[in-house]
Amino acid sequence: AAPLMKEIEATASSKDAYLRQSAVETLGRIARLESMPVIAARLGDPSKLVRRTAAWAMRQIYSRHSDVSTAPLEQALKSPDERVRWGATRVFALHHATLARQPQMADALIAATRDASIAVRMQAFKGLWQSWFWNADQATKEKIEDTFLAAIAEPQHPWIDRNLRE
Repeated sequence: AAPLMKEIEATASSKDAYLRQSAVETLGRIARLESMPVIAARLGDPSKLVRRTAAWAMRQIYSRHSDVSTAPLEQALKSPDERVRWGATRVFALHHATLARQPQMADALIAATRDASIAVRMQAFKGLWQSWFWNADQATKEKIEDTFLAAIAEPQHPWIDRNLRE
């Protein structure tokens, strides 16, 4: 099994986007903790298909292993590369209840709502909205609410403004 895993992980760096995507999807289906660095590296892939699959794969690992460190995701949210930050916010695009229960993830998303990239800010707000529902901690919920209220009170890009109000 180890040689096969090494081959799949190597394929995640292929020159062909479809091969990279298939390899990352396979790693997500297996959801091994050891594959996290390979998956995290694809969050900033030149191909949107691969970035979205990497976000899904990372979400799979976090949903199956609640005790795994969020450091790789937190690092990606702070990356100087906009594509990496955008890919990292995609982790929160769908069901991420396991991550929502970790207060540091709400803080990382709150920070991402002030990102220079419109796409990153949009995804951060979407992720926070879902996090609010899945989080039982009242202090975290209040931080999320305050973030939304502060954002609504400030001038925003029209796309963000519309989504905040809706």
